[in-house]
This record gives sequence, structure tokens and C-alpha cells, in this order.
Amino acid sequence: KEALAKIETAIPATPSLPSLLNFINSEASASGLILTNIGPSQAPSAKNTSRRRETGPETEELSLKETYIMASVLGPLVSFENFLKTLENSSRLIEVESISLDNTVDQGLEFNIILKVYSY
Repeated sequence: KEALAKIETAIPATPSLPSLLNFINSEASASGLILTNIGPSQAPSAKNTSRRRETGPETEELSLKETYIMASVLGPLVSFENFLKTLENSSRLIEVESISLDNTVDQGLEFNIILKVYSY
């Protein structure tokens, strides 16, 4: 049961965007970053990830839904690295799809990231 609960947390039935956005916001702040923008994003290329699971004589098709989140944060590089480590160690399966950097802002470095989360 414990292993099943961990999987359910990592890949929930729904994207649960409000709680996910709140988590990203609070972790960015705890890492010493200023969150300047956050929200759902378009997929780099729209697709669903299909997996096959063998269940004896029949094969069941599993379709994982991908949801993308765009976030912009301001702060020093070390804070951004800590933020990425927090995302990596999260109980939720979060992939970093892309990172871009803008060092022309007055408050320090601005990091723009696109994250991918899964649901089924």
C-alpha cells in the first residue's frame, strides 16, 4: 500500500494545478527567489505519453497526461540551484523541460523555466 501511495503522489489522477502552483511558489520563496510569473504553458509539442503494461494474456494501454507550467523567478544562481534541487526531491514527478536566463534585469538574474508534470 505504501508503494502505491507514493506512485499516486508522484503521478496523481489529475494535474491539481492550484496546489502545484502553490508548491512552486512557496518553494521558490523558501529558496530565496522572487516569483514574478507562473501559470500553465503550452506543450513544446502536444503529445500524450503512452505506456504498455503487461497484465497476463492481455496488454493494457496506459496514457499519461502531460501538463506544462511556466515560471519566472529572480535571484542569485545559488538560490536557483537550491530551488531545482527542491523540485527534484519533491514527491511529485516534476521534469524541467527548459531553462533560459536573462541577466539584464536590475534585481539580479531572471530564470524562465518550463516544467512538466504527469497525471493519468
